[in-house]
Amino acid sequence: MNSSSTQPHQDPHSPEGTILIVDDDDKGRELTSLCLQSFGFRTLEVSNGREVIERWDEVSDGVTLILTDVVMPGGVSGFELGEWVQTKAPGMSVIFSSGFNRHPLSGKFRLREGENFISKPFSLESLVALIRRNLAGGRTV
Repeated sequence: MNSSSTQPHQDPHSPEGTILIVDDDDKGRELTSLCLQSFGFRTLEVSNGREVIERWDEVSDGVTLILTDVVMPGGVSGFELGEWVQTKAPGMSVIFSSGFNRHPLSGKFRLREGENFISKPFSLESLVALIRRNLAGGRTV
């Protein structure tokens, strides 16, 4: 992840809810979480889709948006996680991220940069803008 500034960004209008970050890259997940927290977001980190499914009752309380990597180990891709989440929490926003250029479409998900998808590496500012758009507009997968 890239950020053009090393100073923490405080948002005086702290968003409601929690962002669930799902990514098997420990360092990337932790950095994303810390950076989003510097903007006033609350975050929760999980290492893969299987863990989200197994711990849904524990981790889902207060979650308003999921930021998930597309390709993860554990037998549950980001697409599969997005589909599963929509059965448990219809209307929840899901943003997919990936460092790969091309992905096959999976089920109902069509990746749209700036709507429900962000390419890695991404800038902190572009991620925050995308999250805010999704939270404000109630955008779902």
